[in-house]
Amino acid sequence: MFAVFKKLKALLNKQERRRVQLLFFLMLATAFVEVVGVASIMPFVAVLANPEVVESNAYLAKAYQWSGLADTRTFMFLLAGCVLVVFVVSLALKALNTYAIMRFTNMRAHAFSYRLLTGYMARPYSFFLGRNTADLSKTLFSEVNEVIGGVLIPSLKLVSGVVVAAMMLGLLLMADPMLTVIAAVVLGGAFVVIYASSRAYLKRLGKLRVEVNKQRFVMANEALNGIKELRLMGREQNYLVRFADASERYANYQSINKVFADIPHFGIQAVAFGGILVLVMYLMSVHGGLQEALPVIALFAFAGYRMLPAFQEIFKNSTQLRFYGAALDSLHADLSEAPAQLAKPRLQSGLGLPRLSGDICLDAVTYCYPEVAKPAIKNLSLTIAKGSSIAFVGSTGAGKSTAVDLVLGLLEPQSGELRVAGQALRSEALQAWQRNIGYVPQSIYLADASLAENIAFGIPAQLVDMVAVERAARAAHIHEFISEQLPQGYDTSVGERGVRLSGGQRQRIGIARALYHDPEVVVFDEATSALDNATEAAVMEAINELAGHKTIILIAHRLTTVQHCDAVYMLDKGELVAQGTYESLIAGSGEFSRLVNA
Repeated sequence: MFAVFKKLKALLNKQERRRVQLLFFLMLATAFVEVVGVASIMPFVAVLANPEVVESNAYLAKAYQWSGLADTRTFMFLLAGCVLVVFVVSLALKALNTYAIMRFTNMRAHAFSYRLLTGYMARPYSFFLGRNTADLSKTLFSEVNEVIGGVLIPSLKLVSGVVVAAMMLGLLLMADPMLTVIAAVVLGGAFVVIYASSRAYLKRLGKLRVEVNKQRFVMANEALNGIKELRLMGREQNYLVRFADASERYANYQSINKVFADIPHFGIQAVAFGGILVLVMYLMSVHGGLQEALPVIALFAFAGYRMLPAFQEIFKNSTQLRFYGAALDSLHADLSEAPAQLAKPRLQSGLGLPRLSGDICLDAVTYCYPEVAKPAIKNLSLTIAKGSSIAFVGSTGAGKSTAVDLVLGLLEPQSGELRVAGQALRSEALQAWQRNIGYVPQSIYLADASLAENIAFGIPAQLVDMVAVERAARAAHIHEFISEQLPQGYDTSVGERGVRLSGGQRQRIGIARALYHDPEVVVFDEATSALDNATEAAVMEAINELAGHKTIILIAHRLTTVQHCDAVYMLDKGELVAQGTYESLIAGSGEFSRLVNA
């Protein structure tokens, strides 16, 4: 349990820890007022049972004298009023305590989610190559809420329960030490036995819950993203069965956890009822009768009324910490391993930012993916002149995309160096370099937003530069379609993933997006491989018009698209095996000719 508190502390920043301290002081104040309220019951019941005690008890006699009241009956009403006021104040403080806890914890859900997403976005690109996005979404949305509801809130309630129980025990110890020790040992022992017997099982169950929760997210994500293919192949039921299995197990684990959390409630009620009978008989025998024992009985009864829920809260929240500990482990790991900070946000229009440009030089670069024995790129050396057009070609798995990812600065080579204009790419130089790159992937991601927002992707709508949007659309040969065939023009919504556009139109939107910030380098990652011949020719026309004005880097599947490149680099198993113009490679490389004719 202390390990849980330690991890929670690590998740909180300095300001949040200070707020936890304030919450603790509020808990102390609430518990103190509760104890005062319970303690005030004893003199009230004593006077109620025997009004003459007002004169025989020194403290009550002073209070009676100070009140200036004419008779003990009126003084009894005053005592009742005082007890009522104390209990009302106690309830008000409890309400304030609950509000403070819930507000603090729910705001932490926002803070944790924001820090987690910031951490994910600051991770190196290689991090995303080994993680399922559904798993990341699960941690970001589901596990954060589980940590809040199953760890942070129970932790605070656990501390609150301990404080209340400790103060109540202190009060009862002053009234009857022997009886208090016996009651504490019996009740505490029962809780300890039940908790010790279930803690290992709950921890294992919590880990299983995290795993099946991941499966739920993965199955739902794959089913919704692949609905077109699944519908055509009639395989929706396969995903439904797998999702149902994970979802049912998730519900079952949650149910078992709730049962374990409430098990002591029923047993303690029986123990408490029997304890009251034993208590009455014991106190009557010790104090010589009901009248003398009644004040102490009332004190133990009211204290038990508050202590039993406190003990139940302690046990219930302890079981929650065991069950949801795995969720805390997952969140703690992702937040702990995240980079210290993300690069400064680029909320500007995306234009006019510092840039790095010049010749691109890869000097004996080698890169190997994590947990892969053979390098994807091995000792690659080449220079891409500023303003030239080049292409990477080769069979599947040759290393083309890896080479481009290295040029983009998304992957960091294990050996060798990437330089631009003679400057090695490190930190801020890397950011300046990436600001000067436009990237067009094979599959264009389009948000469910307007065309203008998709072209200026990542820029808030109010900061979108429409002049730059139109300039980029014209260069991508998509302006006429937008302005003439769409009633709302650039304000037209494209639908989720661009479902209202054709493949060629989506590709041109991708080119316009890459050109929005007017980069000097544009990379096309098999950008036309999914298009038909006529559409590919039209898109290639737009690309070829950029030659001479931009540095163009192509990854080509269809080698006819690289005919106009200044240089073609042929890769095989991560190594550069041939280079030259399209014509020279046709004449001098049998492997290149084979790929052309394939």
